[in-house]
Amino acid sequence: YTATSTAGFATVAETGGGVFLGFSDVVAINNAGAVAFGAVDVGGGSGLYVAEGGPAVRVIGFGDALDGSVVSRLDLGVNGLSDARVLAFRAELTDGRTGIYTVVVPEPATVGLVAAAGLGLVAAARRRAK
Repeated sequence: YTATSTAGFATVAETGGGVFLGFSDVVAINNAGAVAFGAVDVGGGSGLYVAEGGPAVRVIGFGDALDGSVVSRLDLGVNGLSDARVLAFRAELTDGRTGIYTVVVPEPATVGLVAAAGLGLVAAARRRAK
């Protein structure tokens, strides 16, 4: 989903667009305009996402590996996204532990470069396989 703007309002993410089914009650925004939120995607996965002027990027979700276990619940606070692009969140793990974690969210351009590099590697591997 790509953000759109109408009369001063910007749509960061919405249901009905083929990506998200619903959202958590808490949304965090930093001074650069990056927005962090919890969501359920159309595939049924739940997680924390960050969007900044483009498609939302999934940062972590239920079922992901974390700290030697697996995420079973995630919570985000209203101040959970810093200006340095550090996302702070609470996670419950399947082994019974609960913790507060942080992760640096990559710049949107970095995410695009990583995706492009990955596609380039796949194409190169296919050419070599032929």
